[in-house]
Amino acid sequence: MARMAARHALRREGAAFDGLLAAGRGGIADRACALVIAGYCVVTAILYKQFWTQGDFWTDPDGKGRGLFCDFLKNLSLGAGFAEPICGADAQIDILFP
Repeated sequence: MARMAARHALRREGAAFDGLLAAGRGGIADRACALVIAGYCVVTAILYKQFWTQGDFWTDPDGKGRGLFCDFLKNLSLGAGFAEPICGADAQIDILFP
């Protein structure tokens, strides 16, 4: 029963996500969609790619922590890539950090 509820929740989340992406592709709310997707990437990186909890990050070069670290950085970089349309191509970083 719990599996079925989780499956239906994932379907609803996926449908909402697809609708949001369609609105972004249509040019209706592209910056809002980019903000949501960037936030989603950051949240999934923090919640699901916890390389620091594995305990083998510093000791084992082939450990699970290193693989999760690469996935963590991948999710953060995807979030940064989706955040670019929010700022625009001509965004100036020196305005934020004088």
